Amino acid sequence: MVVRKNQRKIIQFPGSQVQYQLLSPHLQGQIEFLLVELMPGKAHDPEGMVTHIGEECGMILEGELVVKLGTQEIHLEQGDSICFPSSTPHRFVNPGDVISRSIWAMTPPTF
Repeated sequence: MVVRKNQRKIIQFPGSQVQYQLLSPHLQGQIEFLLVELMPGKAHDPEGMVTHIGEECGMILEGELVVKLGTQEIHLEQGDSICFPSSTPHRFVNPGDVISRSIWAMTPPTF
């Protein structure tokens, strides 16, 4: 039930500018809880928009984030939150000059 700060599973793909820290204890439940850190000027997926089943809700803890949803671009700053169906093509970009830190809950777990 508990994940200690120093025991989080860290997920970072080779060459990626984003780090995911798993805040939920495992991926066998119906929800995934993540801390996402995105480097300045980078996107979470350099290939472009992604889609998958489920729903996502996030809140910006530090910095800023542009969420591209289909043809929309939504600029979020510290304290802002967003929820959307994951089937909508989406992409996250950090337009700032500091690391963007945000908390995300996603269903179903995707990692």
